[in-house]
Amino acid sequence: MRVGTKSLKTERQWRANTGLKKNQYFSLLEKFKKSYKKLYGNELSARIQETGVTYCIKNESDLLLFTLFSLKSGVTYDVLGFIFGMDASNAKRQQLRGLRVLSHALENEGLMPLSEDSSTEEIEKFMSKCETLTLDVTENRIQRPQDKKVQKDYL
Repeated sequence: MRVGTKSLKTERQWRANTGLKKNQYFSLLEKFKKSYKKLYGNELSARIQETGVTYCIKNESDLLLFTLFSLKSGVTYDVLGFIFGMDASNAKRQQLRGLRVLSHALENEGLMPLSEDSSTEEIEKFMSKCETLTLDVTENRIQRPQDKKVQKDYL
């Protein structure tokens, strides 16, 4: 793999590339490893040895870094693959695998973000555990409706 955790030297680089501080990354990595083993029955390095094929992502740390970087950077699969030394289709497969493991790890810790389908009770229960709450409140432009009644729906 062209990029690895050893490439990240400062806290600023950790946050810029993963969205986490170094200690947060390694704390999440332990949970990520457990989830990987539970989902796939073995550690990633052991699964790779069984196949005998050379892979760019060699362990759970590589997969977690790859997944977090892909989420943080928002680059295309072609660019993501170029950065990490693989083709675009493999980058997509690895991202999907990483997202599956990350979702499982966050669900096990009760940290998975809520969805639009969450009930009021689920939201209250989730928020009662949170010290800090982060909301995505990005505004989206819309054409202003001419009908005054319809306009009120967009307030």
